[in-house]
Amino acid sequence: MRTRAERRDGHYVVNGQKVWSSFAHIADFCILVTLSDPDAPRYQGLTYLIVDMHSPGVEVRPLRQITGEAEFNEIFFTDVEVPVENRLGEEGEGWQVAMTTLLHERGTLGFALTAVLEVSVRKLLVLAEGVEDADLRQRIAREWIELQALRFTNYRSLTTLMKTGIPGPEGSIAKLQWSLANQRLTKLARELLGHDGIVDDGWWNYQQLRSRGNTIEAGTSEVLRNIVAERVLGLPRSR
Repeated sequence: MRTRAERRDGHYVVNGQKVWSSFAHIADFCILVTLSDPDAPRYQGLTYLIVDMHSPGVEVRPLRQITGEAEFNEIFFTDVEVPVENRLGEEGEGWQVAMTTLLHERGTLGFALTAVLEVSVRKLLVLAEGVEDADLRQRIAREWIELQALRFTNYRSLTTLMKTGIPGPEGSIAKLQWSLANQRLTKLARELLGHDGIVDDGWWNYQQLRSRGNTIEAGTSEVLRNIVAERVLGLPRSR
C-alpha cells in the first residue's frame, strides 16, 4: 500500500497509483484503499475512500489485454482532493472495510460465474456430440461435474449469508474453482475443434484468451488458496 492520503482540513490529498482497476475508464467513482498513517502497525494505517473519477489529478491508463480489449486500467492520483465525507468507515480502519468488500464481491460473484460456466458447459456438450474417445469423454464429464459442485457450493454460501448476514469463505472457493474450470474447459473446447481450433477466431477462441485472466482478477488463485486454508481448513496463516 503506497498510495498516500494526507488529511488537510476537510479533505484528503491523495498521491499514488492503483493497478488492475476494472472498467475505470468508464467509471464515475472508484473505491481506493490508501495509506493514511505510514507509521501505524501493518494493516492499521489504511483508510478506505470513494474517489470521484472526474476529480482534477486523476489519470486513467487502459491496460490492453491479449483479447485486444482493455477492461482493466491503471489509475494515477496526483494531489487529488477527496472530501472527508467520502471516507467509508473510520480513518485507519480501511483494511476491515476492504475485507468486507471482498467478502461480498466473492460471495455474490459465485452465482454469476456459475451461470457463465453453465453456458460454456452447454456449448461444450454440443461441440462434443459424437465424441467416442474415452479420455475426452471423461474430461467432458469432469467439467459437468465441476459445474454441479460449484452450484452446490454457492447454495452453501447463500445459506451462510441468510443465517449470518455475512458471506462466508465459500465465495473464495467458488471463485477459485470457477477460474480453474473455465481455463480447463476452454482449452478442452479448442482441442475438440481439432485443426479448426488453431485458426478459430470466434467464440471459443475469445473465451480461451479471456480465461487467462481468470486466475488473477478478483483475487489471485494463490491468495484464495490461503483464504480457504485459513478460514475453511483452519490452517495457520502463512508468513
